[in-house]
Amino acid sequence: LAEFYGDVLPENDIDKPGGKQAGTAVSKDLAFYFTPEGACEYILSRAEIPADAKILEPSCGEGHLMDAVRAHKPNATVVGCEVHPGRAATARAKGHRVMLGNFLEKQPASPFDVILMNPPFVCRHWKKHITHAMKFLKHDHKSRLCNGTIICILPASAHVDGHLKEMGLKYTWYDLPAASFREAGTNVATGFAVMGAQ
Repeated sequence: LAEFYGDVLPENDIDKPGGKQAGTAVSKDLAFYFTPEGACEYILSRAEIPADAKILEPSCGEGHLMDAVRAHKPNATVVGCEVHPGRAATARAKGHRVMLGNFLEKQPASPFDVILMNPPFVCRHWKKHITHAMKFLKHDHKSRLCNGTIICILPASAHVDGHLKEMGLKYTWYDLPAASFREAGTNVATGFAVMGAQ
């Protein structure tokens, strides 16, 4: 199994006593798994993103998803956020706009139409990232409804084990093809959730 799955992603239950705390500090055990080109293509061919959307990619790494957006949606505005200086520099060298810092400690300055993200999976850190990302979407202040969309790559367990539903999220789930992240060093089953206006 280790040969097929590659690195194992621990999933301590942060929601139970003894689990890891859900603070905003960057964990030392967060593994970096970039989004391979095939997975990017698969997602962008299925996700409905307006041609001129303003897009935020938290935890953008070296800009792999941003590269794909630039190819598919050349009129979109894409902003990334990355905590690792070297990866941020790599993304910037490709011409991407990247904020350096911990996304969980950033505050929204202006709203985005779309949040496109591949957050850390380990210990369900993705929960914190989704919750924080919602603050960056456009909202109708009269109705208090969200007018934006989150497209989030997640471990299949987020859907299969009901973790997204436990968060009270309405979403549509799409499985990514098997071994979509092999090139990045893992074969953990993945998919992506699309969370629209709520």
